[in-house]
Amino acid sequence: MLKHWPDWSGFSKSGKPDDGRPMSVGQPHKPKLVASDSRSFAGVADPSTGLADSSARVPDSSRGARVAIGVALIAGVAFVAALALGLRPPGGGIEPGVPAPTFVLESYDGPTIPLESLRGDVVVLNFWASWCIECDLEAADLEAVWNEYKGRGVTVIGVAYTDTEAAARAYIKRHGISYPNGPDGGARISRAYGLTGVPETVLIDPDGLIVPLHGSGATELAKVVGPILVGAPFTPSDLRATLDDLLSSEPGG
Repeated sequence: MLKHWPDWSGFSKSGKPDDGRPMSVGQPHKPKLVASDSRSFAGVADPSTGLADSSARVPDSSRGARVAIGVALIAGVAFVAALALGLRPPGGGIEPGVPAPTFVLESYDGPTIPLESLRGDVVVLNFWASWCIECDLEAADLEAVWNEYKGRGVTVIGVAYTDTEAAARAYIKRHGISYPNGPDGGARISRAYGLTGVPETVLIDPDGLIVPLHGSGATELAKVVGPILVGAPFTPSDLRATLDDLLSSEPGG
């Protein structure tokens, strides 16, 4: 399970996609160890005895191969550790101020929702999964924001990542979620937005551009990586303040 910062565990890579195979988004490739001949070891076999000659010099090429394998293993372990600590690219495949990737979401209990149909509204796009612990933690705050802003030009949309419909519907019912939600068939939306884990949240302005986010840090981000919680880098108050700024900048806001 990935964490977006220390003390939060938010990026679970368990769960199954529609075809039953685990997704590989954000997962490192496992380094492979290739079998070596006798030259890869400390001694070279003596044909007359079948024993290794400890005085034989290991070829430089063999040494280099072992060093390369060691470096690859260390790099792999460091990469996994970095993911576990949430040291992931803050913007994924999107950048602040650029047009948001378009998509069409087939909602669970409502009409098909093309992103372009929401032009003129501020869109809070939340990626979640029923098996994600941090998603559970932020669900009530997102529902509260939806209830506060839904009549003011704000639309919250939930995208269920690598989930079964039954599990996703149970999650929605358990948290009393009333804003539109739908499955990410084939992980197309997740890939378009450079998803690195769940939960992640993107804000899209009324002109269809990715909203730059700041939260408690000075770095400008393209999305919230991790849950929106009190005490987190991006809090419910930060979300409300960002929405208020966007709405006040609109004509008549």
